[in-house]
Amino acid sequence: MKNMRLVCFVMVSVILFSAVGEATEVTLNQVTFPERNQIEVGFVRDQRAPEATMTAQIQYREGQAEMKIRFREMKPAILFAGDVTSYVLWAVTRDGTVENLGELWVRETSETVEYSTGLKSFAMVVTAEAHPLVSAPSELVMFRSLAAKAKKATSAEFTFSDFAPAPTIEYPS
Repeated sequence: MKNMRLVCFVMVSVILFSAVGEATEVTLNQVTFPERNQIEVGFVRDQRAPEATMTAQIQYREGQAEMKIRFREMKPAILFAGDVTSYVLWAVTRDGTVENLGELWVRETSETVEYSTGLKSFAMVVTAEAHPLVSAPSELVMFRSLAAKAKKATSAEFTFSDFAPAPTIEYPS
């Protein structure tokens, strides 16, 4: 009986240690935006994300990428309950640089919001967060940008896994 308890304890410990050691890893598409050309980039949603669609129109001009993010049928992040209160848009580069572009504030279910960054090449990720001023994206990835369809913009696929722990959620999707 003692041996059986020891075996069970070891098995549970291994399972818990393995789960903690696993990092979320996502495949992203870094797009290099050409000067003065407007490029459309689509997004793919994660299974936990709201049944929404998202696209971006991005124009790189004079050292700034100006983007208009359009979403349709988006639900507020607070519906996840727990500690989640907001969505955050991130620019992510192949070398692991992340830039918090700001809160994706959902006032209406469908609208267009504007952001900018000094980066010329980046992928975009939308995460669910406890608050919009976080310094690293959480594991609660809602949307990821796709490769650009335009021939003028080059895309390169890469893997990103430097996520912060996810905030506590009450409802998984």
